[in-house]
Order: sequence, then C-alpha cells, then structure tokens
Amino acid sequence: MSKNTEEYIAYIEQLLKPFGEFELKKMFGSIGIFKEGICFGGIMENTFRLKVDDSNKEDYESRGMGPWQVPGKKMKMSYYEVPIEVMEDSKILVQWATKSFELAKKKKLKKTSK
Repeated sequence: MSKNTEEYIAYIEQLLKPFGEFELKKMFGSIGIFKEGICFGGIMENTFRLKVDDSNKEDYESRGMGPWQVPGKKMKMSYYEVPIEVMEDSKILVQWATKSFELAKKKKLKKTSK
C-alpha cells in the first residue's frame, strides 16, 4: 500500500483553505478530513476523496469516479476520488466539500438520535 506524501497532504490542505476550518487526523494509514468532529473526506494512498451518498454520487460517477476500495480487501467505502477539474476550481471544490460535510453531519445526527 502506498502511503500519503507530506507534499500531497500539504497540497490538499491548500486546496481546502477556502472551505474554512477543518482538521486532518491520521486514521488507519490514511488521513481523515474533519470539520466539527465529523469526518467528511480523506486522503487515501495520495488520492483526495470526499464522502458520498445517493444525493451526490452521480456527480462523481458521471466523471468516472467510484468508491474507494480498501487495499487487499473487498470492502468499498463511500469516499470517492475528487475529479481533477473540481480540485482546480476552488468555488466548485468548496461546494462539493460542503455537500460532503452536510451529508456526513446528517448521517451522524441520525446515528446519535437512535
């Protein structure tokens, strides 16, 4: 499994600056991207990914992106690679990151209200 490089992590941090406050945490050999204690994205194997559900899946799949598959396992996670054209447009990137944060927040609220 290839690791994340410090350069790539710094690059993603720069890209996300317009999004506002967030923090990066090491998780299982990857980096989780958190806002208000909620994970909404990550850097897995030097690839920037955001959380996806049925509300935004088409945005990714229409650009050829799919779910992250855990290396060496059949398990797929609901984090999709962010297309380069989105990464290069900070306005769109902020929209996509906000959508991923909001859906992660909603999912967490559902879990805690059970």
